[in-house]
Amino acid sequence: MTTSYVSLAELAAWADDAATWPQVIDHLGRHCSADERIYGLLPRLQATPALTEALLAALPAWSAATLRTWLGRTVLTPDTPSAEAFLALASTRARRRDPTFPIADPARLVHEPGGFCCYAYRSDQRGAAGRGWSLYLEERDVGPAEVIHESEWRATAHGLGGTLEVYRFASGGLLTRLYEEFAPG
Repeated sequence: MTTSYVSLAELAAWADDAATWPQVIDHLGRHCSADERIYGLLPRLQATPALTEALLAALPAWSAATLRTWLGRTVLTPDTPSAEAFLALASTRARRRDPTFPIADPARLVHEPGGFCCYAYRSDQRGAAGRGWSLYLEERDVGPAEVIHESEWRATAHGLGGTLEVYRFASGGLLTRLYEEFAPG
């Protein structure tokens, strides 16, 4: 049973050795931040179907559901800590699917007050046929005395035979999440 902190690097080493997969399963089945741990291991899990199947079969239902959700996403690197870099990355990812897709334009973002210690920028850059971008970038300070800064950015491309979402979440000392998810339709 896992009762102490295990670094992501140590957890990744366990994932690389089939003999220690039971430790990975135990850790992810008990760890309160299994969602963050799964994100950190996602490229490794996607490349190791046998480990993924073992996890899905053995994890508690809530952890297995989290894993299934993450398996449909692609982790992106490196991080894009500026809004301009994030929107450029989102545009690049959309243009991999369609080289003629419009660029997400940061100049068209509109400030939207969000309340105490929170602000956001939003833009709907879709044409008459619905093809283009929905953008939402929010910055907020949370926690006691608002000492933790969070950024939550979402760029959604419409009209690629479905919806492509590029998402970034950064908060304090947590692992920054940057990924894409495609929903056909």
